[in-house]
Formats: sequence, C-alpha cells, structure tokens
Amino acid sequence: KDSTTALVSQFAFNDKSGFVLDTTHMKFLMSDKIISAQELYFKTPRSLLQNFFELKFDSAADISRRPQNSLISAKLNGTTIAFNDLYMLLPSMAKPFPKAQFANQYLALNTELRGTLQRMYLPYLELRGLSGSRISARGTLYNIADPLRLSYDLFIINSSILKKDIFRFVPPANQKMFASLPSLINLRGSIKGTKNDLAGNINLSGKDLAFAGKINLTNISDPAKMKYGFDFKSATLSRDFIAGFLPPAILKQVNLPSSFTAV
Repeated sequence: KDSTTALVSQFAFNDKSGFVLDTTHMKFLMSDKIISAQELYFKTPRSLLQNFFELKFDSAADISRRPQNSLISAKLNGTTIAFNDLYMLLPSMAKPFPKAQFANQYLALNTELRGTLQRMYLPYLELRGLSGSRISARGTLYNIADPLRLSYDLFIINSSILKKDIFRFVPPANQKMFASLPSLINLRGSIKGTKNDLAGNINLSGKDLAFAGKINLTNISDPAKMKYGFDFKSATLSRDFIAGFLPPAILKQVNLPSSFTAV
C-alpha cells in the first residue's frame, strides 16, 4: 500500500497570512492507515510543539465515522501554544476562544495521550499560562473528533486559577455573578462536562472563601440561559464575600457577621 516516509531535518516558511514557521524537524510517516511524527519539533516565534504524535485508523473516512477504531498515542511535554497561532491555523478557534479574551495569550503544556478518538486517557495534564493560572490533572476525554459531542471527566490536583482567567471563559453578560470571587482560587476535586454543562465535586479555597461540595453549571454556551448551583458539605464565607452578592439597599438593612460557616 502507498505510504510516505520522510526525515525532515529543517523546514521553515513565512506565509502571507502572517504565520511564520521558524523550524521543523521530525521523522514523518503517512499512509492510508497511519499518520506518525516521531522526534517532532515544530517552532514558530510564539509556539513550540514537540515530542511525538501517532494516529492509526482503518481509513481516513473512519476517523470521524468510527472514532472508536482510531488509535492515538502522543506526548507533548515542553509544548507552548500561542492563541495567535491557533487563530491563523484554525480560524474557527476564535469562537470558543474569543480574541478579545485570548489574543496574545499562551499555554505551556505537558501531557500524554493514549486511547482512541472516542475515549482518550490522559495519565497527566499540566497547564500553565494565561495570566498565571496553573492546572494539574488527569482523566479522560471523549469524542475529541466531534466538537459537538466532546466531553471530559477530569480529576484536578492542587491547582491555582486566577479570577481574571476564569472571566476569559465567562460571557461578559454573566461576569457580574462571579465578581466576588477571590483573585486567586486554589482548586482540587473532580469535574465532568461538555461544552454546555459542567458538574463537579470540589474543594475550593481563597481569600474570604472556603468551599467543599458539589457544583453545577448549565447552558454555559448561552449567556441568557446560563444557570449555576451549589450543594455544599462545608463552606466558610467572609462578610466581604457575602456582601458582594447583595444589593446595596439590602446591605443597609442587615448586620452581617465577620464570617459565616456552614456544615
């Protein structure tokens, strides 16, 4: 069967769209059953993709029709992704990651992928970037070849997320409801979700706030219909945090305690 094998020792170009590739080298193999890039090194002025990637499939058409038969294996340690490069290579990424919130931002990535395009296991996932947030996790991704059906089941390990980075993912119309969140949030626990809904069992802490329990968000992609809920095992909230959710007229009528604890 036809196949293409190449040892790329150096490749660079400057596209009229503005995309610049500084250097590329890899051992590349492509046939009607496999796409493989070993010793991968793909560098732009802003991004770096490295290590290896391999996708095995029955046919090109079956990648989307039968994702359970497409095997993927990849390691992307020491990788940096610039959103500006994503916008040039995949203009559709501007919809889930609006330029107003993500232009000129970066993510540093360490991860390994194993499994199929229908069910992919991440033994570890380390993300750093945006305004300084850090996420460490492991878990499973489902249906990664179909954005409409993409879902995830992740266990989050001692991560730190900045409020300003949370706001990048929250539609402007819904940001007021999260205005009282502390500037830095420490997070661990488990979350499951899709592009529209999220449910989790988490431990969350920050200035004026400690929370352990269940959370859920629905209709995330539709600001007008977005809803959220909490079912706490324990929570400690400061006066300042509670006051942030109350209208000024109500605040004048109540004498809040310095803190509120519920178990």
